[in-house]
Amino acid sequence: MSDHIDSIKAQLWEKMRGNKKYRDNFVAAHLSTNTAAQITTMRESRDWTQRELAEKAGMAPARISLIENPSYDKLTLSTLKRLASTFDVALVVRFSPFSELVKWVADLSPEKMNVRNFDADSISIVQMSQKVSKVDMAQASHEYLPSLAQPVNERPALAQVRQPQQAYASNSMSFIKDASYQRVGVTA
Repeated sequence: MSDHIDSIKAQLWEKMRGNKKYRDNFVAAHLSTNTAAQITTMRESRDWTQRELAEKAGMAPARISLIENPSYDKLTLSTLKRLASTFDVALVVRFSPFSELVKWVADLSPEKMNVRNFDADSISIVQMSQKVSKVDMAQASHEYLPSLAQPVNERPALAQVRQPQQAYASNSMSFIKDASYQRVGVTA
């Protein structure tokens, strides 16, 4: 199996090398196809019909049918956030290197497409005790998490959480990480 995956990676990488148009088209096709397939997979794994998903998400059934169409490429972050909430899963939107995309595509499986909801998900107790032993989660929930339910423009600004020593200089990533941790009461 590993040889097969390595072969797919090599073929994709070779096609992408020196061909920006191919890379752009690949990313666009991957986004619409992968998103539609993942939504369909999660819906079916929960034994929901499109109509049931539509009801739970507060959408029309025709909209779910459109969203699950791999050719549809007009999804908004708002719609994706609504679906993530309905499935009770996280939504991660970020830029990544092509090598990461190639690895994901080459090793794609139904298991990777079916995301567990929060109740079925877990972090091992060992991981939690090592990484979050100093966190008072009740305090974090009480102080910051309620503000996440507020509209974005009413949430505390990042600067109100922690004044940066050097905003967006060489340590901007550690500032972002530290500020994110501080918002939920985690000390790094």
